[in-house]
Amino acid sequence: MPEEQKPKRHNKNLRVKLISLGAVVSALIVPMVVYLAYDLIKTKMSPCGGIFEQTASSFESEIEFLKTKGKIVLGSNKIADLTERAQMTALNMETCCVVFGAGKRDPEKFLQCKSSAREYDGNLKQVVTVVKQAVRAEAKKASVALRKARRDLDIAVKATQVTSKRFNKQLVEARQNQAIAELKITPPAEVTIDAKEKEPNNDSLNTNAVALEKWVTGAIGHNRDTDFFVFVTPANHRDVIKIDVENRSTTLRPRLQLYGADKKYLNETYSGTHGANLSHYFVAAPKTKFLFKIANYDHGSRGAYLARVTPTKSYDAHEPNETILSAGTLELNSPVEAGLMDGRDVDYFKISTGLNAGTLSIKLENRSASLRPRLRLFDGNKVYLAERYSGTRGANIALMQKNVHGDRSYFVQVHNYDNATAGDYTLIVTIK
Repeated sequence: MPEEQKPKRHNKNLRVKLISLGAVVSALIVPMVVYLAYDLIKTKMSPCGGIFEQTASSFESEIEFLKTKGKIVLGSNKIADLTERAQMTALNMETCCVVFGAGKRDPEKFLQCKSSAREYDGNLKQVVTVVKQAVRAEAKKASVALRKARRDLDIAVKATQVTSKRFNKQLVEARQNQAIAELKITPPAEVTIDAKEKEPNNDSLNTNAVALEKWVTGAIGHNRDTDFFVFVTPANHRDVIKIDVENRSTTLRPRLQLYGADKKYLNETYSGTHGANLSHYFVAAPKTKFLFKIANYDHGSRGAYLARVTPTKSYDAHEPNETILSAGTLELNSPVEAGLMDGRDVDYFKISTGLNAGTLSIKLENRSASLRPRLRLFDGNKVYLAERYSGTRGANIALMQKNVHGDRSYFVQVHNYDNATAGDYTLIVTIK
């Protein structure tokens, strides 16, 4: 091969390598450009989307310093308070952005929100400065300087609390005004409103008490907003309780969560449909306190609503008879109609034999397709004698007891076979 052709081949190979390298670089750059462009468009389309993260990140260095260096000087309680208030300030900024449309609805109030967030940031920085002074004074065993630093520290921490509370109040008023405006837009048809929610009520320590069978108005004003309510069930009867949430907007996707008096989560009902109503049913003991929380289904919707707690009076005429001490009276040869509301419901009846003696017969006729029945018999001293049950849903059962004497008392317990079924029944007792 001639010598003059060698450089040409070398140039051709270099061009191939450069083209291949260019293709690889393009393959890497194009997705990156697309991603950055999408992220930029997303931010412009949803200006409030990243404001929580932006605000929270501005407090990160101060909070981290206080957690690592300020624990001895401040104490864990104050550090926890400062951390929670920093989180709350970030949430308030997001709420403010939503309520005021990123400044488009009311620019002045949106600027006030930003000013409050900056003020809290300044307070936090002052706390850090004084903590550093206290740490240095303690290291040098300068007692006078340490006492002054602790006094200044109390003042600085209180300033953060004042700023945080003022910011909360500002947002509460804004949300209330927004909720009122939404309620006016969609007035309820033939519904008497008895009360309005009072903020703050966004945690289990701040709840609104609601009266039974009365409508209360409320509103979920931003993505992380929640409303807590508390009520007490009626005295005397175990009953099915119904909680209604009537949507007063076309935007809110509602979620209702139920808690016990100890704030333990029990169960919930929700809907992913915008503007949907909810009804939540549960069985409750008499004179018992419950809490319920109304929020949005996916942290992505808001709107106004009505809420009401209603006892359904689903108990039968023989209630309360859940214990042997509260047993209802059952006459011989007289059928009684009753029912078990849920798997935990129990009915007790007391029988007096009078002058009758012989074989006592207890018959349960199932009036449901769900109840798997169980019968138990006790003597007048509440001592267990016998039982009969069926694992078949809707089955009828009978229990016989021989050699029953006159002038005696007996107790009959009606329950379900597996603590999981319920239904109506008819009970009759005879002696032959």
